[in-house]
Amino acid sequence: MASSSGSILKEIFSHRNIQVLTFSAAMWAISTTLWRPYWSLYALELGATKEVLSLLSMIQASSILLFQLPGGILADRFGRRRVIIWFSTFRVLTPILYFTANSWLTLIPGLISQALGSAYMPAYNAIMAESIPSERRGAGYGTYRMVTSIPRIFTTTLGGIILDRLGMIRGFRALFVWSAIVCSLVLFVRARYLTETLEGRTSSKKKKTQENLSQLVRGMPKVIWILVIVSCLSSFAVRVS
Repeated sequence: MASSSGSILKEIFSHRNIQVLTFSAAMWAISTTLWRPYWSLYALELGATKEVLSLLSMIQASSILLFQLPGGILADRFGRRRVIIWFSTFRVLTPILYFTANSWLTLIPGLISQALGSAYMPAYNAIMAESIPSERRGAGYGTYRMVTSIPRIFTTTLGGIILDRLGMIRGFRALFVWSAIVCSLVLFVRARYLTETLEGRTSSKKKKTQENLSQLVRGMPKVIWILVIVSCLSSFAVRVS
């Protein structure tokens, strides 16, 4: 059983893209989960009220919504690797913008930058699926989630300790500096080592999308619609709480 599991893991991680994506996602988790669970405390320190917190959350959620479909279209048109690199730059910019904020209003550019950073997720999921052998896709995703979730066990507590020791403003800004450094490393690794998986791709200037939005929506399989509806209901419940 152990040898079988070992051979499965070896097969999954034989593709360099999986190694790069797993490493970069784990590093990103190490940096951002230090402060993200406590982000609302930073906003409160900068003068936000509970009503303002809900407004900021709405701005972030709306921005993420707007960028997902364009991110997917760009991934199909220009390639997964290029889109991941483009929008990973916003992962570097986000903590810098949060660092420079001096009031809750000046947090909004950081929220928008964070939402823009999420626009690479369709490309990220696509390159992940295309890099894992089809017969190992379930095990591949499970392994990826397990490895990239391990840092979260420790970093949330560590982030709280740092904020208690340094104070909210000073502690958050120290963590933002750390996050910017780590995200810069993640961007470099992705730009240097990721390989394209979109087959039969022509020049980005010549490639044109033949389907408009309505055609894309009508062509979605029934199982995707079911997943969309369930995700919407779940998201609504979580956001309210």
